[in-house]
Amino acid sequence: MLDRARQYLSIILQIFVRDLKRLVVNPVACIILAGVCILPALYAWYTIETMWDPYANTGSIKVAVVNEDKGADSSYTGKINIGQEVVDELHSDHQLDWQFVSKDEAMDGVYSSEYYAALIFPENFSEDFISVFSGNFTQPKIEYYVNEKLSGSGTKVTDSAAS
Repeated sequence: MLDRARQYLSIILQIFVRDLKRLVVNPVACIILAGVCILPALYAWYTIETMWDPYANTGSIKVAVVNEDKGADSSYTGKINIGQEVVDELHSDHQLDWQFVSKDEAMDGVYSSEYYAALIFPENFSEDFISVFSGNFTQPKIEYYVNEKLSGSGTKVTDSAAS
């Protein structure tokens, strides 16, 4: 029984050595084998590096910001433009590369992969905020568009920035 196992192992080793010799003399096969061995490791290295801390290097992620808010006036708040206040805050925030553009530029940029995402403050954004004082509360909404084909981790970062 032990002799039979040695015999099988000897045959397996002979086949392995024969195949290895054939592989070494064929450069195309060597290149393909190297690619099959190296590419998964490179992909894993790239993926792990980007997902390890996706918030560490976000300064180059372009996000379009559009402020169409007209502002509002209330006896409780006076004149207020919340969209402009948010934009002013974003000017001093350097965690993302905020780009302040028109709505058309933002939408074109998201679709053409220039921007990872776009935040659009509609004209009635401030009015909806102060509607709580009138009794007819309307939920303020920010339009958010994301380009998921640019990067999976970029989408994760822009989603958290939008919320």
